[in-house]
Amino acid sequence: MEKTEEVEIPIRAMQLTSTEVSGQVEESSVGEQKDTRAKFRMVANSGGVIQHPYWGNFAIDLAGLKVGRKKKPALRDHDSQRIVGWTDSFEKTDEGLIAEGTFTEATEDGREVLSMLRDGFPWQASVYVPPKKVQRLAEGETAEVNGHQITGPGHIFRESSLREVTFTALGA
Repeated sequence: MEKTEEVEIPIRAMQLTSTEVSGQVEESSVGEQKDTRAKFRMVANSGGVIQHPYWGNFAIDLAGLKVGRKKKPALRDHDSQRIVGWTDSFEKTDEGLIAEGTFTEATEDGREVLSMLRDGFPWQASVYVPPKKVQRLAEGETAEVNGHQITGPGHIFRESSLREVTFTALGA
C-alpha cells in the first residue's frame, strides 16, 4: 500500500547519484557533415537501490520518471554555473537511465571534464530529480522497484521529473 503526504524536502535531497557510471568520448557524423564535437554516454541513474543520507535506502522508479525534453543541461556537481554540455537523448534500459550528449568547449568546465575523461578519470553521474509521488517504506517493509528489492526504512520516488544530469567525482 502506497502512502503519500506533503512534506518539505531540502533541495540537496533531490540530487541523487548513481555509483554505476561509465563515460566515453566519440565523434559522430551528422548527415553529410562530420560533427567533431566530443560526445558522452553515461548511466545517469542505474535504477538500483542506493544508501542516501536523507532518504535512507532509496531508489527512483524509472517507469515513473518523466524525462520530458531530450536536451537538458549536463552540469558539474549540480551547479548551474558549471556547464559541461547538454544531453541529446535518453533511453531506459536494463542498465538504467542512459544519457547521451555533447560536451561544450565554450566553458572551462566542459573543457576540463572532457580533458579529464580523455585522461581516464573515472567520472560518476548524478541526476536532479524532484519527486511528485514518494512511497515511504517503514522499518522492515519491502517493495520492488526496477527489478530490485528495497527494504525500509527507505523511500521510492514512484513519480518524478528529470531536470539535469551531472558529472561528479564522488557519488553517493
